[in-house]
Amino acid sequence: VHESHGVQFRLGTKAKAFKGDGQVQTVELETGETLSADLVIVGIGVKPATDFAEALPLQDNGAVRVDQYLQAAPFVYAAGDIAQFPYFATGEPVRIEHWRLALQHGRIAARNMLGQAVPFKGVPFFWTGQYDLKLRYVGHAEAWDDVVIQGSLEDKEFLAFYAQGEQVMAVAGIGRDRDIAAISELMRLQQMPTAQQLPQIQDWPAQLHP
Repeated sequence: VHESHGVQFRLGTKAKAFKGDGQVQTVELETGETLSADLVIVGIGVKPATDFAEALPLQDNGAVRVDQYLQAAPFVYAAGDIAQFPYFATGEPVRIEHWRLALQHGRIAARNMLGQAVPFKGVPFFWTGQYDLKLRYVGHAEAWDDVVIQGSLEDKEFLAFYAQGEQVMAVAGIGRDRDIAAISELMRLQQMPTAQQLPQIQDWPAQLHP
């Protein structure tokens, strides 16, 4: 998709040096190749700003460890990018940087501050627009051992199921918004079909009301 719009990739190498007089003019790669440039965008990642919370159970990456109720300690709750919480689908601790999840966290944390004891069971959902294509992604997969495709990658209308064993961890899709919405709800209800069952399913919204 990107290459068809004129984007060129340099894979298997790293930037070695930025060079220029007063501003960047070239980028030297470890391969020895030199690229002309008048603007460089460097993605270096982020780290939670939690130095103020040293008394809390901080992780090595700076995250605040919370339980399923988003509670870090008695009378202390954490939400959003700084919170490392147990993902309800797997029980594994995760930290996810996205404003939608932070919004969901805030609602649940507030209810629990009021004594309602509501566990967080939100399904992560991400989206991006790439030129005229809209990619949706639901679930959370840090690792997978198989990817099952429904639809056509060539036609850019498909669902990609990321499976670890028989459990579908996450699904990405283009041109299949109704299916993605149904899959998100199936994940929330913990009724997602297994990887082995995927070839039998063509109508995902119908799986909500079999």
